[in-house]
Amino acid sequence: MPQLIALIPAYKPSPEVVRIASELAASGLFGEVVAVDDGSGPESSAIFDALAALPGVTLLRHAVNLGKGAALKTGFNHVLCNHPHCAGVVTLDADGQHLTADALAVGRSLLEHPDALVLGVRAFSGDVPLRSRFGNECTRRIFAFLTGRSVSDTQTGLRGIPRALLAPLLRIAATRYDFELEMLVRAVEGKIELVETPISTVYLEGNASSHFNPLLDSFKVYFVFTRFLSVSLVSFLGDYLLYVILLAVFRPDPVVLHVVLRAFTSLGNFVLNKYYVFKSDRPFMREYVAYLVTAGVVLLVTTSLMVLFTGYYGLSPALVKPLAELFGFFTSFAVQRLLVFGEDRDNA
Repeated sequence: MPQLIALIPAYKPSPEVVRIASELAASGLFGEVVAVDDGSGPESSAIFDALAALPGVTLLRHAVNLGKGAALKTGFNHVLCNHPHCAGVVTLDADGQHLTADALAVGRSLLEHPDALVLGVRAFSGDVPLRSRFGNECTRRIFAFLTGRSVSDTQTGLRGIPRALLAPLLRIAATRYDFELEMLVRAVEGKIELVETPISTVYLEGNASSHFNPLLDSFKVYFVFTRFLSVSLVSFLGDYLLYVILLAVFRPDPVVLHVVLRAFTSLGNFVLNKYYVFKSDRPFMREYVAYLVTAGVVLLVTTSLMVLFTGYYGLSPALVKPLAELFGFFTSFAVQRLLVFGEDRDNA
């Protein structure tokens, strides 16, 4: 049977983690259980001492709290360096809310779908804390809107991750809870199948032990979209104001004016997107050329829409332009995030 590794990132964990780690190590499904102490401090030392004493369990430590994403990456790096024949990793939280049986189910599902990202998804029915129910519903809808892929449980920490995805995940900059949402984005970008495995919905004491804020931590991964929206809005307002004024004063051809203004504002928009929105440090000209190609395609599409609706249907250019730009905005965001300013995948 291909080897799997269980990985438990832990910050001030529940004592239940010792029992769960012991059961996982004894299950025969996992070649090793790796626990990462993410700077939990002296108050958790007894729990980690008990974990370290378990047969089949390896304990890794952070001197200070670096975040769940950093702890997961520490575990991934350990697996890649020490388990060359590992088929994948099953991650689970250390708060006692992931049952051993569910971790085993996700592991078996990963073995059945060795190239897929397996998600242990909760039903969110019954007595579910409001912040968890609302947080998941909100981020689930935003994720579907931005990526075009529907995921039942974007916040689950119980996942089966194929070996091929581990190295690319190490290159993700995020180090806290937003890392797990970035993992989903990376899987969608890489056209990796997402397999959902139903698991039990367990909340201990109203989920009080969780260090995750469903709204704030979820929206960190979408903050790049907010920055892009703000830059696009400022660019659009300046462009549109100029468009309306010049159209009224000089009465040029509305389509030609649209093309000229877009060409004029493209450099400023690129600079803002590169350094403020996507914070890219790759070569300027390499990305600028890719941006110009993208901008050219988007301009062609929006111009075609303007020609169609102003020339054929006779609608007002002042009305058609913002509608065409809105369509171009979503297209531009998707292409720029994936292709223009996306992380270098040459070695992925």
